[in-house]
Amino acid sequence: MDYAKSAITTRLRTDTMNLALEVFALTKSPDYTPEINVIRNQVIRSASSVAANYRAGPIWNDSRLVLASNHSHQARFTLVV
Repeated sequence: MDYAKSAITTRLRTDTMNLALEVFALTKSPDYTPEINVIRNQVIRSASSVAANYRAGPIWNDSRLVLASNHSHQARFTLVV
């Protein structure tokens, strides 16, 4: 793996993990209604799936990137709703 791919891999691993950690921190409050809890739980699952799917496969494995990208879009959609 050349330096550019290594730098990208490191950056994406860090960024996807930070995304999951930030979502966990933002959704920590226990004062949510049951309806909001449904959305909160979906965002948590989506954000952690992005990080997990990215870390599970090499960066250049298209199927893992597509799966991580789909979870990313799902999290964004849930936040917009």
